[in-house]
Amino acid sequence: MKNGARTTLVLMFLAGWLGACASAVIQSTPTAQSSPTIAMPEKAVIVFKDGTCEYTGPEVLPYGQLKYSWRVEEITKAQFGVITFSLAEGKTLQDFIDWDATGEMIPPGWVINLAIDDMKDAGGSFRFSRDLSANGSFKGDPIYMACYRTDTNGAINILGPFVFSKIP
Repeated sequence: MKNGARTTLVLMFLAGWLGACASAVIQSTPTAQSSPTIAMPEKAVIVFKDGTCEYTGPEVLPYGQLKYSWRVEEITKAQFGVITFSLAEGKTLQDFIDWDATGEMIPPGWVINLAIDDMKDAGGSFRFSRDLSANGSFKGDPIYMACYRTDTNGAINILGPFVFSKIP
């Protein structure tokens, strides 16, 4: 597949995912952890390099808060992005991986979109901050972050699960 077509597919996927999120609210049982409320450290970082992405930072996040910085150390014409999601009750990360491998652009209803960090060019550093509790689909369930690049098919890595501290 040519790079332009891949870019178009990834952007269509992101647009479809946003549309699916807006049109469906998935019910799930909250599973917030009972650990103490903690402040989000400044050291939550996602780095794109060597054809994948890696996360350094805590696995327990303050309830509803998603903050990280990210940088793209790749030297390519591709663009990069991060999608944060949770899964409906009864679904597993393997279900997501299997779906993602199909190349379908619109996620099934059991993929609960929580945030999309837009596609960015290689060679940059960025910050992302979102109060997920403002998203009506957020129930405090564990979340995952899927890393994408426009010159590949499917996620290049899936980070998580990340859990939240107890509800304040």
